[in-house]
Amino acid sequence: MEAKNKAKTEVKAEIKKRDKLALVGFAPSTLYEVNNCDDTWEAWGMNELYQLGIPEVAKNVGKTLNNDKFTRWIEIHSREKDKQGKAYCDDVNIETPQGKNHIANLNNMPFPVYMRAHDIAKFNDVKNAVAFPYKEIVNFFGRKYFTNTVAWMLGLALLEAFKELGIDTSKNCGEAMKGNADKLKNFKWKKIAIYGVDMAVGWAKRSNGDDALQNEYASQRPSCEWVIGIAEGLRMAGVDIEIIIPTKSSLLKKFSLYGFEDVDNPEINQHKIDMEERRDFVANRTEQLRALATKLQTEANAQINQITQQLLVLQGTIQEIDLQTSACD
Repeated sequence: MEAKNKAKTEVKAEIKKRDKLALVGFAPSTLYEVNNCDDTWEAWGMNELYQLGIPEVAKNVGKTLNNDKFTRWIEIHSREKDKQGKAYCDDVNIETPQGKNHIANLNNMPFPVYMRAHDIAKFNDVKNAVAFPYKEIVNFFGRKYFTNTVAWMLGLALLEAFKELGIDTSKNCGEAMKGNADKLKNFKWKKIAIYGVDMAVGWAKRSNGDDALQNEYASQRPSCEWVIGIAEGLRMAGVDIEIIIPTKSSLLKKFSLYGFEDVDNPEINQHKIDMEERRDFVANRTEQLRALATKLQTEANAQINQITQQLLVLQGTIQEIDLQTSACD
C-alpha cells in the first residue's frame, strides 16, 4: 500500500514538472524543433502529423519526427461524410505499420486524443478520446474566431491553465483575471512554443496550380495571431509566460513598420533570405516528390501492361478452349 502511494506521488511530481508546451503543426521549417524538447515539455500534435515519425514515411522527407515527445493529440475534423460521401478523418489513410487507417492510428495513441463530442458518441472507436471543449473556449475568449486547429490548441492550453488555478472560467478571460493576481503567479505554462506553423501567404500553391491552400492560410492566420496576442497580453499583465515563435515562422512578422521603415534594411533583407531558403527547401522537396510519383507511376504502368498481356493470353486461351469444345458438338 505504501509503495502504491509513493508511485502516485512520483507520477504527480513528473506531471507537475511539465511547465512548458510545444504546439506542433506541419510546416517543415520548424516542426522538428519539438525533437529537442526535454521532459519538462508537453507536446501536442494534430491530425495525421504522426506520419512524419514513421520511418517508412520519414525516409522520403529526410528527417524523422520523434513521436515519443507527444503527450496529447488533437483531431477535430468531422467524421460525418460530406455530399461527396467523404469524411476527412476516415479518408486520410496514411500508410503506417499500424495499417492504412487514420482512426486506428489515433486509437493506438497512449494519451488523450481530443475529438468532436458527437463523433466520440457515435463511433466510440478511439479509446483515449476526449471531447474537445470548444464551447468553453469560445465563451472564455469572447469571440467565435477560431479558424484553425492551432488557434484551438492554444485556446485550450490557456483555458486549462486558468482552470487548474481554480479560477472561474465561465467568465471571459479579462473578467477571470480580475482579483486573481496571486493565483496567476502559479500559471501552469512558463513557455508555449509554436512549432511547425508558418501560415505563409502568397507562395504556397498546390502542384496543380490550385491556390486553395494559399486562401486557407489567408483565412486562418489572423485567428492564430489573435489568440497568440491574448497569450502575449497575459505576459504584459504580469503572468510569467513566454510565447516562442521561431525566427523562420511567418507568424507575427511583417516586412516593415508601416509609414516608418524603408523596406531596404538588414532585418528585412535577412527575412527575405530566410524566406528564399524556405522556398528552396519546399521547391526541392516538391521536385523529389514529383520524381518519386513519376517513378511509382512508371512502375505501376509497367505492372498494368504486364497484367494486361497476361489477361489477353488468358482470354485467348479461353477462346481456344471454347472453339475446341464447340468442335466436339
